[in-house]
Order: sequence, then C-alpha cells, then structure tokens
Amino acid sequence: MRDELRTRGREVYRLSITDIEYSMALADRLTESHAFKMNHSLSGLRDDAEASEIVDDVAYYANLDITYIWTFTLWRIQAVFEGIISQSLLPLSSHRPLGLKRKLKALKAAGYAIAHDDEEQLLEWAKLRNRFSHRPEWYYHATRIWREDVAEYASLVTRL
Repeated sequence: MRDELRTRGREVYRLSITDIEYSMALADRLTESHAFKMNHSLSGLRDDAEASEIVDDVAYYANLDITYIWTFTLWRIQAVFEGIISQSLLPLSSHRPLGLKRKLKALKAAGYAIAHDDEEQLLEWAKLRNRFSHRPEWYYHATRIWREDVAEYASLVTRL
C-alpha cells in the first residue's frame, strides 16, 4: 500500500450533513448518467421487434447496476453518520466504539438523547446494510433497494 494511503487517516477533516447530501447527489448523478447511457445505447433497438429480448435484458442489468449504486450510497451514508457521531459528538478518547449499536450507546452515555423509535430504525437500517454487505444484490432478488429507500434513511440520519 502506498504510504500516502496508509497515513490518510491522520488528515484532519470532519464529516457533516453536507457529506450525506453530497452522497445522495452523487448517486443521483450516477444513476441518471447510467440510465441515459443505457437509453441512448438501446435507442436504435427499441423499435426492432426481434431485438425486444435484448432490450429487456440490457434494461434489466442496467437496473441491477442502479440498485448497486443505491446499496453503495446506503453504506456511505451510514459510514458518514457513524463518523459524525465519533468525530463530533463523542468525547475524544483513544478507544473509539466500533459499530453503530456501540456508538449509539456511547452517544447516550455522553448525555445525548435519542428516541427509542429512532434508535430502532437506525439499527434496522444497519442490519439491512450488513445484509447487503454479505449478500449483495443479485440477478434474481425480487426485492431491490431504490432511491426512495435510501432517501428515507438519509432523511432519518439528517434529522437526528
């Protein structure tokens, strides 16, 4: 690993809500760009009846790509949220809690209040993020994550 990457963690930069907003905006741009590219590449085939299966397949895989973008965005937003807790809300110490559940416990111990329902929602989102980590989107999953889902999570963490 390059030395610059190894020492990157020592740079001073605090995460903020702006990073959540930027993550959503970046994902929006990526999905729009990908959809535009797919629509443009398929434009000549859409009116060809013999190519309908090709169009369907390409569109299907393009949508799978887009769900990956939203999965990555969910991961990023949770990482930003956990970083905000660690960097800005918890007392500085040599031992930083690992995992969202421990960070929320430390946050409450530091005197911050968090509603039980909000905490439960955060933990449910964390479980979903972990499921995506270990069982990512795949060709045959019937239930996909979309922009609206990630926007709901972003709204929750921004409010908190």
